Formats: sequence, C-alpha cells, structure tokens
Amino acid sequence: MNGLTNRYDAGEFRDENGAVDIDALKKEFAGLYRDTCTQRCPHCFNQEDDFYVRKIISGQKLMKWSETKSLLKQAKRFGLESVKFLGIGEIFKNPNLFEILADLQKEKIKIAIFTKGAALGDDETAKSCGYVGMNTAEDLVRKISEYQNISILLGANSFRPLLQDEMVGCGKDGGVFNYTQKRDRALYLLVKYGLNNPKYGKRLALIAAPVTPLVSDETVEMYEWGVRRNIPVITIPTMVSGKGTNELGWLLGQFETNETLIKRYDPMVEMTREQRYTEWLVDFYTDIYSRALDMGIYDIETLTSEGLSGYAGAAKCQQSHNGMYIRLPGAVQECPGRCVGAEITEDLRAQSFVTTWLGSRNYDRSKDCRALCAVKMKDLTGSKVKVCDCCEVYENVGSMPLELETRVLQNLTSLYRFSANYNHSLPFVNILPQKKNRF
Repeated sequence: MNGLTNRYDAGEFRDENGAVDIDALKKEFAGLYRDTCTQRCPHCFNQEDDFYVRKIISGQKLMKWSETKSLLKQAKRFGLESVKFLGIGEIFKNPNLFEILADLQKEKIKIAIFTKGAALGDDETAKSCGYVGMNTAEDLVRKISEYQNISILLGANSFRPLLQDEMVGCGKDGGVFNYTQKRDRALYLLVKYGLNNPKYGKRLALIAAPVTPLVSDETVEMYEWGVRRNIPVITIPTMVSGKGTNELGWLLGQFETNETLIKRYDPMVEMTREQRYTEWLVDFYTDIYSRALDMGIYDIETLTSEGLSGYAGAAKCQQSHNGMYIRLPGAVQECPGRCVGAEITEDLRAQSFVTTWLGSRNYDRSKDCRALCAVKMKDLTGSKVKVCDCCEVYENVGSMPLELETRVLQNLTSLYRFSANYNHSLPFVNILPQKKNRF
C-alpha cells in the first residue's frame, strides 16, 4: 500500500484530465490481497477497498512495526494486557511475524491471532512463509506453542468440506485448494502441541463467522463439541465489517426466496422477510444458550441479570469498553464490527495516544453496559425495544434486531427457570484421536 501511495503521489492513477481513476486504483489495491492471504473468502471482513483507497488518496501510509510497538508501550501505562491481530490478510504470511511475537512477549502482552490456519496445516504453505528453520506445518505449530502468551483463533464455519471450502473461496484466483483438510490438520496439530490444555487456560478457539442459515444448525453442534474440549467457539451470526457490510441484504434475501427457510420459520407465509430473519436469529441464540445452560457454563439468573453476548454462548466482547481498533493506516474505530460514524480518529499518529483514548466513546462508555452489540443492532421489525443508555444504535448498518435479547431471554426463562436439572458438570474431552485427522 505504501508503494501505491508513492505511485499515486507521482501522478499515476489519473486520466488525461488529471481526475483520479478510482477503478484503476481499486483494482491495483485489490491485487495486494493475493499476496497477503491464502484465502479468497467472499465474506472477508477486512477487505475494504474503499477504505484503503481513500487513505492512499489522502496520502496516509501504513504504520511501521516500530510505530505500533511504541503505541503499545504507551498503552501499557493505561493497563493494556492483550492485543489481537485481525489482518488485513493472513498473519502467517508476514515475514516479520516472529520478531513481532518476540517483542510482545518481552513486553508481557498477550496475543490473540486470527487465522484461517492453512499455513498451520499444510507443509507447502508453511514453507512458503519463509521462516528460518520451519519447513513444515508441524514445525510452525511447534514454534507457536513455545509462546505462552499466544492464543490462536482458528476459522471454522463448518467441518463439511463442500460448505467450508466454498466459504473461503477455495481455489479461486490463486487461493488455497482443499482448505478444509488443511484447516483440520491445523486443528489436530494445535491440540497435539497443547494449545487446548486446560492447564494453560484458553489458548485455542474456533471462529465461526459469519454464520449463515446454511451452517447455523452445525454451528450449534460445533459449539458444544468445542467447549467440551476447552476450545471455545466464537460465533456471531453476521459480521458487519468489510464485505460484510452488505451481508444483511444478502441474508434477508434468503428469507424471501429460500423455500426451506420460509417453511421452517413461517409455515403459514404470514411474515415479512425481516420477521423470518429475526425468528432464525432467536432460534439460533436460544439453541446455543440452551447448550451453555445444559453444560453449566451459565445459570439462568446470571443471564437474566447480565444479558446475552453478541458472541452467542461466550463472554461479552469488551472491545467497546476496554479497547480500540487500530487500522493499518493509523485510523482508529470503536471496534472491528465497524460502521460509518464509528471512527474515533483518522490517523492516530496525528495526535497523542492519551488524547485519542481519553476522548473516545469507548473510554466514556459505562462499564455496566449490557448491549448485545449496539453497533450491529437495527430496528428491523419496528419493535423500538430499548438497548441501553450508553450505546448508540447505528441505523446505516446492522444485523441484529433490537428485540433479539428480549425474545431469547423469554425463551430461556420459560425453559429453565423452574428446572433443577440444567446445571450439569462439564467434562474435559481429549480431542486427540486414535487415527490422525479423525475428529
């Protein structure tokens, strides 16, 4: 991107009249993804050509690691404990990864790495990363396991290859082939080297995002499967970010044309597509939280008092209370589930970190906030349900109906309030199979 900024400043990407050729600049920038990622996910939450092209035109360049490290050191004075690497691209394609990890370990900062895992499960991909002394996927996983401050959040929409491969754009435009097989081997190796060992806490999770009606029943099963193996499953039905900003329209269309979905959620064909979509989400959250109650992760009293999490069945996201989302060109937003209007600053380098943090909505937001995920909420069905006093509902984007939490809690209360049998023990199940790659 920095190279593109230099080329733009030198006069490229303009027509004969000097006007910016936006399409040509977008096309050139989109090509960068082929070098920074092994997947071609159609729902990629970080592939935002408009955002980055706007930054190129304004003259912003990507932050260097030295700049980022300096910011993290400042943040430590305010209590920073952990960071997440979300992309852009696949982190295991970064040639300086282990220098970055060593720096963070020295600063005693915990690291969560989002990855689709191809390099962790495929020898050829692992070797292509170019890390010294790591020629196989197992070499790479073994090295990762030596860092006690690292957690891996592994992409897993489905265990069915036909569905999963399609959801990562398998084989398209130079993308990885046989992805599911490679991801499953990555999961095997991560467990082999102890990343799900309860002795070390929660160091391995599956990220089932986005969830679509096609995989949502499987996601519920995956949730219990993972939790019993100390592998939390982080799932949110839609991700309003990047390409996902158009996800809601696509999903609503499913409930307008898909006869199976209509029959399941509206057999009398009396609802709008928005109402059917809401019924699906209520069903999904009710199912996952029922599993959580059955396994003793929650009790109904706690859920009722604290409210649900946008990440179904998991702890509430603390991003909007305790963190900021720093983009590569220095822009800062409230959270990765971004929307127009949620920007905190255009370039963190133009002002002090202290000023940015203390002046942010995140710093001001109430610690008692119980919003499911206000940035992603929308009044789809005209319910006008109140969310909370400290969060703003952005109407320009949103994937969660305002009434979702109310409806789900009503369902769970009726199912569990008077049941004495919902709080079960949660046994730890060893994932390692007798036969390799067989789950």
